[in-house]
Amino acid sequence: MSLEALRVALETSRPMIVEALAAAEAERDELRARCRELEALIARAQAALGEAEADSPQIRYDRTFRHFAGQSRRRAV
Repeated sequence: MSLEALRVALETSRPMIVEALAAAEAERDELRARCRELEALIARAQAALGEAEADSPQIRYDRTFRHFAGQSRRRAV
């Protein structure tokens, strides 16, 4: 494929890429909001059972290591 053909192919698919990216970002934002909601509910349940203080370390998704890790204070992800 020539350089020009590749450039044309990329520009032709640009609207599809933009749309898919917007959809993926919206889904990511919804999942982050859901994660924060679950973290709050987990903390409340633990506090109700006497297992943890209401403001105990929260669970967060660590984008660097791609795993869940506890932390002493919440950080926006």
